[in-house]
Amino acid sequence: MVAPQGAEVFRPTTAGPFVTFTALTTPRGYLLFQPILSVSPTRGAYDARERYTPFSEDESEHCAALSLFMEYGVLDRLAVGAQLAVLHNRRREVAERASSTGMSDTLLFARGVLLSETPGARPEVTLQAQVKLPTGREASARNTLLDTDVRGTGNVDLTVGVDVTKGLRPVLLHLEVLYTRALEARVGGVDTRYGDTFSWSAAGEWPFLQERYALMLEVSGIHQGPTRLDGVQEAEGSLGEVMVGAGVEVLFSEDLQFLVGYQRVVWGRNTAAVDAFTVTLIPTY
Repeated sequence: MVAPQGAEVFRPTTAGPFVTFTALTTPRGYLLFQPILSVSPTRGAYDARERYTPFSEDESEHCAALSLFMEYGVLDRLAVGAQLAVLHNRRREVAERASSTGMSDTLLFARGVLLSETPGARPEVTLQAQVKLPTGREASARNTLLDTDVRGTGNVDLTVGVDVTKGLRPVLLHLEVLYTRALEARVGGVDTRYGDTFSWSAAGEWPFLQERYALMLEVSGIHQGPTRLDGVQEAEGSLGEVMVGAGVEVLFSEDLQFLVGYQRVVWGRNTAAVDAFTVTLIPTY
């Protein structure tokens, strides 16, 4: 997005972070069409006491995800979009091996600009609303698949949040805060109510070499309350993770950018310890 003529707002063209939505929406009448390829090996797991245990030599787990993120500018201050993804999961446990490919859950969203950035202290602020639809399989078809065919949660999630972007020369800063309410659903024959989720992320982008390239740093976190199965709270308790990431952006033009980078879960509770290698291209039409 380009700043109006005469304005002093620092708003360079960038690819944007991996996780964080920028407060800058797609301009009216334009379509952002973003394929994302991510390969994520799991190196171990964090337990309920936040202790990390690496996989043994007889265990391995990998996920390759091909996602398509789309956003269309409906009005000057309103954009709508969706994200679809296909996952390929592979798992090995001692002598057993399994793999599966299929669609994961689908995200629909709308974003409206509440405040426009000014040359002074005021940032760009956008309100966001999301609906996650259970389009991915939530329960394994058979034991021999080692849960590789589980690609969704089986329920609808409703999310609201705020995105903030501010240009502070020479960097562009982004902040996102989201709250998710999971609707109760029947998952694998059990009445399931996932805990409410608070998630946050912050990122910075530094364009250099006449704004032809940029470096991106990002940190994000997820904190989810305990799940209830048939009205009984699971003993493992809450789930959480903190992930850090870094990337390099190639800024071909205002309408085409490229981003490649790496993300790593550095802290967790009842979650997998994952590394992610991601490549994405961001064309706007």
